This record gives sequence, structure tokens and C-alpha cells, in this order.
Amino acid sequence: MKKKKILFSCAWKYNRKNSWSGTHFALYKHLNKKFDVFEFDTGIHSKIFFVKLAVIADKILSKVLPCNTIGWRGKFINYYAVKKYRNKDFVLFQFEEYPYIAGVDKYIYQDLHMGYVKKMMEEMPELFKMSGYQKLQYKAVVAREKSQKDFYKHVTAVFTMGHWLRKELIEYYGLPEQKVFCVGGGYNVEPEFIHSEMKSGNKILFIGRDFYRKNGFLVIDAFKLLKKTKPEIELYIAGPENLKVSYPGIHILGNLKYSELVYYYNLCDVFCMPSKFEAYGLVFAEALAFGLPCIGRDAFEMPYFIDDGKTGFLLKSEDSNELSELMRKALESDEMKRNVVDKRAFYLYEYSWNTVINRIAKVINAK
Repeated sequence: MKKKKILFSCAWKYNRKNSWSGTHFALYKHLNKKFDVFEFDTGIHSKIFFVKLAVIADKILSKVLPCNTIGWRGKFINYYAVKKYRNKDFVLFQFEEYPYIAGVDKYIYQDLHMGYVKKMMEEMPELFKMSGYQKLQYKAVVAREKSQKDFYKHVTAVFTMGHWLRKELIEYYGLPEQKVFCVGGGYNVEPEFIHSEMKSGNKILFIGRDFYRKNGFLVIDAFKLLKKTKPEIELYIAGPENLKVSYPGIHILGNLKYSELVYYYNLCDVFCMPSKFEAYGLVFAEALAFGLPCIGRDAFEMPYFIDDGKTGFLLKSEDSNELSELMRKALESDEMKRNVVDKRAFYLYEYSWNTVINRIAKVINAK
């Protein structure tokens, strides 16, 4: 059977392996196993001079005309793509709502939609302030949401990282269920990296560069409360680069490479990151694969990763006392730790890039 051709459209970073935290590169690499893939770089590092120029123009104009978020870059990309690719035999795999090429099957892969960003601005301003989108002006968000809504009308299918986003698109935008597919996201875990002999039952791990959004200060407050009755416990914090905390048992690790994080996944016993906003959160899958029961928040994708009371806990409030008690229960529960270890094969399968690509390929090849 002849492989289908895919035009892979994304804005690559200079270091391609780090583009969108490695997601672009992983998808591109694994799609090549199933399809004949060629690429269209829509970012500042594009080999197409006028695309680079359009990106620069957008950055300048966005400061003067913030509502024009698609701007010259999007318009030129659409013009160039239609001119170059309109008569080609391929399907389009993309991450943004442009390029738009009529008559071509279009598949978009997302972890969030602008409708939810707009909802946060209007209904949850405190959450919006820590969302990562807080620098956007309201007119810019409205314009981008309109652009996405128009694109969704013509897209062949939407691939979502999480179940939460799939539900959002169906309920918020009214997209047909048969048009939206949760395909997941892949991790970096290799089974041979996993070792449990270092664990001693007293160590909690937190990972997250955006310390405030991921509720790191609540984790510290809860840890301090638990430390009063369990003086042997330790908290390891990876991610933030300039965090200044001095307290017995708290270890500030800084921003570590994944190869360095492996040591702490193997060392620690419980993973705790009750994020205030987390569109997906693949770090939970990684922690579970390493055998760590997880404590997340009862929101977004976290309830889909964590089986509350069995493989971890879901925090229902912003109460440090509640979180402290969940930490204690997770550290002391041998049954919960066994539950997580017993599901390791499931985690390694469910959240691998091979599984993600197989789900994507099944949809594309069925068309």
C-alpha cells in the first residue's frame, strides 16, 4: 500500500529538538515511519525569506495593532502555501490554523484552544494572570479565537493531546464528536532508566519551571505542615531557576535536563504538582511510569492521569492542610505505590509516541 504524503507545517525553533518542548520533533520523526512527510516551516527560522520577513513584521505590528494576531505572517503563509501546494497530492498536518488550503484534508494537533483563553480572561481573571497568555490583549484573543472557529469548520479532524480539551471543543464549540480525537502526547521515558531500589519512602518530587502557575508555593506550605509530624520527609524541587527557599528538607535543584531528572524520578516516592492551570501535563505520565503516586488538582487533564485514591490524589481546594494530608497518605500507602507499579506497562504504552502516532495514522488512513 502506497504511503500517503503529509505536509508537516509548524514553526520550528532554531534547535528543532526543543521545538514546543520536543513535541514538533517527536511527531515529525514518528510520522515519517507511517507516511511520506515533507515540511513547511512557518516560523522565524524558515528557509523561505518572505516567511521570515512576515514573522518579523507581525512582531512589530502586533505592538501597534494587537488585535491583528494572524497578521501578515498568516496572510503570507496562506498565499504562499496555496500558490505552491494547491495541486499537490497530500494531507496537511499542522499546529496552527494556517496555512489554509482549500480542497486538502487538514489535521490540527492541539493542547489548548483560544476559546478557553478567552473564557479565562472573562470569567477567571486570576487564573488568566498565570496562564502564560496574560500578555495578550483582549482584542488579540478575540481575533485569534474567531480565526480558530472559522478553521474548525473546514478541518478534517482535530487531534487533541488530552481528553479535557476534546470535551471542551465538543461542548464549547459544538464540534461533532466524530471530528475530534484524543490521541495523547508522548514522553521521554525509556524502560531501562527505571530503577526503584533508591526509594526510601520519605521523598516528594515537584517539577515545573513556572513555579507559581504549577502551585509550587502551596506545595511548600503543605510540606512545612507535614514536616512538623514527619520530620524525616524531604521535598525536591526541579524547574525554577531563581527560587530562593531555605528550609530543612527542601532541596532546590534548578532547571534540569531530562537525563538529570531521571535520577530524581528514581530517588523520590511521590510526585506532587497541583497546578492551577495545566492544559495537559505529561510530567504526570512520566512520574507514574517511574512508580510515583501523583498528587494533582481536580481540574483539566489531571483527573485523566490520576485515579483518585488508587494511583494518587486529586486536590479539591487551595488548602495547604488538605494537601499536607494527601502528601502523608501518599507517602504511607504501600497499596497505592503497588497500584502504580502494577500499571507501569499501561503507562509505557498509553503515553508513548508510537501509540500516539498509531492513533493519528488510523484516523488519517481511514479517510
